[in-house]
Amino acid sequence: MKIGYYKVGKTLGMGSFGKVKLAEHEPTGKRVAIKILNREKIKSLDMEEKVKREIRILKMLSHPHIIQLYEVIETTTDVYVVTEVSTGGELFDFIVERGRLSEDDARRFFQQIISGVEHCHKHMVAHRDLKVRTAGVRGLAVTGRRRGSGSGSAGGWWRRDWVPPALATKTVIDDRVLDAVVATTAFARERVVAELLHGRRNYLTAAYHLLKNPASIVTPAYQPRRRWSLGVTSHLASASVVMAELYRALAALRWKWKTPPAQSFQIRVLVERESWAVPVRLCLQLFKYGCFFHVDLHRLDGDLFPFIKAADELMAELRL
Repeated sequence: MKIGYYKVGKTLGMGSFGKVKLAEHEPTGKRVAIKILNREKIKSLDMEEKVKREIRILKMLSHPHIIQLYEVIETTTDVYVVTEVSTGGELFDFIVERGRLSEDDARRFFQQIISGVEHCHKHMVAHRDLKVRTAGVRGLAVTGRRRGSGSGSAGGWWRRDWVPPALATKTVIDDRVLDAVVATTAFARERVVAELLHGRRNYLTAAYHLLKNPASIVTPAYQPRRRWSLGVTSHLASASVVMAELYRALAALRWKWKTPPAQSFQIRVLVERESWAVPVRLCLQLFKYGCFFHVDLHRLDGDLFPFIKAADELMAELRL
C-alpha cells in the first residue's frame, strides 16, 4: 500500500479513530509513523474541532523532545498524519520493563520532558495530560506525544498549512541537509527553501526534516526565567563538592540528618531545641541552576519562626 511518497508497512497500534502504521519515505528511505484517521468516525463522535486543534498545534511546534509532524495527506475518506516514529514505545512500558530507573536516567528523562513542556508554554500550549503513558522513548531520549487524533471536515481544512507568524517556529536552514535533499530526491532546491521559510508541512519539508542528522540536534537546556530563588546559589566546581560542604555544615551544627535511598542530592534534617514545642524538619535539595548549583530549603514539619531561625543558622555556617 502506498500513500503519497510513503510505502506503508505493519500496524504499530490502534487508536480511537483508526490505525497507526509504520511506513517508509521512499525518496529518503527514512521510517515514519502514519496515523490513519477516518473522517466518518471523527464526524460521528463530534471530534472534528479537537483534531483540528491538535494538528494546528503540532504545526506550530518544532522541538527535539516533541513528536515532529512531517506532513498531512487527505483523501475523500481518510486523513493521513505523517509523524516521527517513536521507536522505543511508551515511557510507561520502558519503566515497567526495567523496573525502577536509576537517578541519572530519571533526571535525564525529566529534564527532556520539562524542556519540551517549556517549548509548548512558549507557544501558549498547555498539554493537560502529561504522564508516562503519553511520553514515548526514542533511544535514550524521551519524546512528548498527544493522545487522541482524528479527521477533519471534507472542506479541505487539512491543507491549511499556514500558522500565525507570532507563533511559527523560525527555521534555520542547514545547507548541507538541503544539498542532501536535492541529491536524494531531485526536488527543486528553491521550492524546498520556500516551503521551509513559510513554515509549511508537506512532502518537500518532510524530506528535509527526515534527512536531518539526529546527532546534530542539541537538546535546549532548561533555563528558569524567574529572577528569584529560595535557598542559596553556589559557585563551587561540582555537585559532589557542594554536597560535601552541606555535610560539613550539618556536622558543625550538630544536627541530625539522613539521605533518602536513591536520592543522593537530597538531605532530610531534624533540628531540635528545648524551647521549641515541635522539632523542625527541613529538606535540602541540590539542583543544577544554569552554570551553577542551587541548594533549596523547605520546611517539612514544625513552626514557621523556628524554621526561619534554623535556615539562618545554616546559611551562616555554609561556605558556598
